[in-house]
Amino acid sequence: MHGFTLVELLTVVAIVGILAAIIIPVAGRARESARASACASNLRQIAAACLMFAGENKGRLMPVKDGTTNETWRVKIEPYLSSRRDKASALICPSDPITEYPTSSATGEWPASYGLNTASQFAGSSPLLEYSAGSGSQRLTLVNRPSQLIMVTDIGRNMGAGAGADPSTWVEDRNPGSVSFGYARFPWNGTFNLEWSVWPRHGGKKKANAAFYDGHVAMVDLIEDLKNRPNGDPRCLFDNH
Repeated sequence: MHGFTLVELLTVVAIVGILAAIIIPVAGRARESARASACASNLRQIAAACLMFAGENKGRLMPVKDGTTNETWRVKIEPYLSSRRDKASALICPSDPITEYPTSSATGEWPASYGLNTASQFAGSSPLLEYSAGSGSQRLTLVNRPSQLIMVTDIGRNMGAGAGADPSTWVEDRNPGSVSFGYARFPWNGTFNLEWSVWPRHGGKKKANAAFYDGHVAMVDLIEDLKNRPNGDPRCLFDNH
């Protein structure tokens, strides 16, 4: 019986290195794929909860913010979903660095992974969803193309570096205390507004998950599917036309 020679040991080390170089990126992609799938599941639950809310409120859509109580949709959705303060909440994307809410968030004005689409408009400045005091939440029957209109999507905030047109350069600037009413902004007129914008949390920082008004969920490319299809485009996914 004899030990390994130096050449044999170096060969084994080289093989292990090659296998690691192959496996590690694959494992990373598998983890991201799993997170994206979990995020899509969250959005399906949120969309279903919003539709249940409409069903129990004479067809009225989930308001972004109640003009009377100041409660955001994150509070109003709780009877249909897990608590927003639960670490396993469906309001938190597994790829989101912010993992929980402060316990003092009584009206839900804290950052969540997802926001409702308020860029959807019917005429003039009349919003699809209630946002300001005195405005009324619209009805589900006014959604013209449920399968082609985004209801809720990944959101984030970029107030610093990387605010260019390329989403992969964006750097998120928020923390557990960053106040947000839970809306999602889209590239209206082809321009991104990066404060609480639809956020590229998936697909190599190029794509976001989105739930549509018919309940289905799809990953959308921020450039190809959103920026290049602005309001007025018949293929636009965020304008109710």
